[in-house]
Amino acid sequence: MTTPVADPNPTKNYKPDDDDKALQIVAYMFAGLAMMLNIRLSYSAAPYALLRFKLPENLFSVFVRRIASALELWCLPSMLLGNFMDLFQKYYFIHVDTDLQSKATELQDAVGDKPGGSDKKMWHDANELYKKAQTLAGEGGVSSRTDLKGPLEDLKEAVGADDDAFGKLQKVLSELKKVSVPGQDQKSKAIDLINAYTNVKYAFEEVKNLESKYIDALTPGGTGNQQPYNDVESEFSKLQTKYTTAIGNKDPHKWKRWIIKYPSIVTHWLNFLTYVVLWIVYVAGGETGRSGCEVVGTTINSVKLELTSGNGANTHKIILNPGGSGNELTYTTNAITLTGSGTGTLTVNLPAGAITLFTSYLGS
Repeated sequence: MTTPVADPNPTKNYKPDDDDKALQIVAYMFAGLAMMLNIRLSYSAAPYALLRFKLPENLFSVFVRRIASALELWCLPSMLLGNFMDLFQKYYFIHVDTDLQSKATELQDAVGDKPGGSDKKMWHDANELYKKAQTLAGEGGVSSRTDLKGPLEDLKEAVGADDDAFGKLQKVLSELKKVSVPGQDQKSKAIDLINAYTNVKYAFEEVKNLESKYIDALTPGGTGNQQPYNDVESEFSKLQTKYTTAIGNKDPHKWKRWIIKYPSIVTHWLNFLTYVVLWIVYVAGGETGRSGCEVVGTTINSVKLELTSGNGANTHKIILNPGGSGNELTYTTNAITLTGSGTGTLTVNLPAGAITLFTSYLGS
C-alpha cells in the first residue's frame, strides 16, 4: 500500500463538500460569531462590568457566566472530539466500508486508458475537458477579460494538464489506474478521485454561472460562434455521466454530515436561541438591574444652630431632629438643608474631605 503525499497547497485547493456549500457557510458563520462573542464578552468587557456596576442576577450576568463556562468546558474538548470523529470517518471509509470497495472497483474500471488510446472513458474525457477549456480561454473575446478567463484557469488547474499534476484529476485517475490488487490502497485512491472530481465540478459550476457572459463575449453584436463554450459544457457532461454511473448513489460525505456538520449547526442555533429566550424572560420580568453605587436617602425633619457658653468660649452645635445620641450630628453621609430667615455664618471644621450642599431633599 502506498502512502498518499500531502497536498502542497491545501488552502488553495480546498473545496467544500459536494452540495454542502451553503451549510458550511452557515456553520462557519456561527462558529466565528460565537468565538468573537466569547472572547470579547468573557475576557474583556464582562468582568469589568460585573465588578464596576455590581450587576444582579440578570440576563447579562447569566450570559457572561454561561459563555465563560462554554469557553472553558467545551471549546477544546469539542474540537478534539470533532478531530476524532473525522479520523474515524476516514478510517471507516478506507478500512471498513465494504460498499466503498465495490465502488472503488467500478471507478477503476471507468478510468479507461491513457488519453490517445481507443478506450474513451473518464481519463479521456478529463483530458478533452482540459483542452476545450484551454481553447475557450484563448478565444479573442475571453482571453482579454480576467472575469471570464479566471474561472477557466481554475477549471484547467482542477483537471490538470497531464498525469504529473499533483492532486489533480488526471493525476488521480492515473494513480487509480495503476492499482493492481483490490484492497485498501484501491479504496484510498478512489477517495482521492472523489475529492478531485468534486473540485472539478465546483470549478465547472463557476464557469457555468457565467454562461451568458461567455456567449456574449464569443458572439459580439449577435455574430460569431459560441461553439467553444458548448464544447466545454459537452465534455464535462460526458465526464459527469461516466463518473455518476460508476459511483452510483454512494455519498462519501454522508456520515460527516450527520455526525459532525448537522449537529454543529443545530448546536449553534440552540445556543443563539437560549439568549433570545433569556432576553424575553428578562424584559417580561421588568428587571432593569443596577446602575452606579447604591445610595439610601434619609429624611431630616428639622435642624437648628445652637450657641452655648462653656468654659469662657462659645460652642457651636448643630442639632438634628431626628438625630443621634444627644441630638448631635451623626448623619455624616447625608447633606443638610438649612431653612429659615435671617443672616449668619456657619463654620464646619473638617480634618479631610469635602462639603456638598443640596437645595432640597437629601439622598438619592
